[in-house]
Amino acid sequence: VSFEEVMFMAQAVKRGSKYGLRMVDMPYMSFHLSAQQAVDNAAKYVSQGGAEVMKCEGNQHHAKYIEAIVRAGIPVQGHIGITPMRMPQLGGFFAQGKTAERAKELIDDAWAMVDAGCFSIMCEVTTSEVCEHLAATLPVPVVSLGAGNRAHGVHIIGSDLFHLYEAHTPRHSKIYVDLVPIIEKGLSDYRDDVRARKYPGTEHTVFMKEDELARFKQMMAGGRRK
Repeated sequence: VSFEEVMFMAQAVKRGSKYGLRMVDMPYMSFHLSAQQAVDNAAKYVSQGGAEVMKCEGNQHHAKYIEAIVRAGIPVQGHIGITPMRMPQLGGFFAQGKTAERAKELIDDAWAMVDAGCFSIMCEVTTSEVCEHLAATLPVPVVSLGAGNRAHGVHIIGSDLFHLYEAHTPRHSKIYVDLVPIIEKGLSDYRDDVRARKYPGTEHTVFMKEDELARFKQMMAGGRRK
């Protein structure tokens, strides 16, 4: 997604939200080029998009730019493991941290982000052992997204939770309610009622008072248009 698309979504969330923390997931290459670029773009999401905190996908090589955002007064959550915006570098959507070497790299990435000032770390589809180790050793909360149940918190994608994307359900997700048949039935019932002129019904419709209707008909007598 582009910087502008994320800005549009951030502004929509701000208008509709009353509670919760408004977090912007900084898009690809929006904070990777320089400290100045990182601060400028994060500041725009705060001042124009109504965001309160940023989330930055990356590794230890991006820590210096994340630190610049934090030093500018904008909180950041670090994101390691499967980072969708860097999927080509990872070779696809595969769990991270299956080897000892890769697990150690993820630990180093998380610590670099914490040292840069991140207030939290999200582990997306890492092995449970990596996430558990971080939760036990880092001085900040660790959130699991498909990384086991040993973190301080657990995140799930809403479309997975409600089975809104039927083509694929990730292994780490659990469907709690299948909304697809419910939505399909609602749409079908709506279509049938419209075709049968059952909806809108009398209870859904506003009518003129009789005296006003009589005056209206008189005004429109003869087919005049005014």
